[in-house]
Amino acid sequence: MPSLLPFVLFALVATLTPGPTNILMLSHGARFGLRATLPLVLGACLAAALIVLAVGLGLGEMLLRYPQIQRALSLLGALWLSWLAWTLWRGAAEPL
Repeated sequence: MPSLLPFVLFALVATLTPGPTNILMLSHGARFGLRATLPLVLGACLAAALIVLAVGLGLGEMLLRYPQIQRALSLLGALWLSWLAWTLWRGAAEPL
């Protein structure tokens, strides 16, 4: 029970603060409406639940035991974000 309180506090803060997922859902909902945004909301909830499940099943322990995997994942994440930034920068702006 003592380890549940930090998790609940983190979940509350992560839900209420405007991170990239919340801003994406807000802008998508404002642009396309509730019905079109529900799959996005459900996908974000499912992804968050899968991350918690993966860590609960031992992924965090594996990353602590094998730091080279964590470094490789960090490099892959940096490459992915760089590619996303490059495609956004090169993409033409569309008028609203």
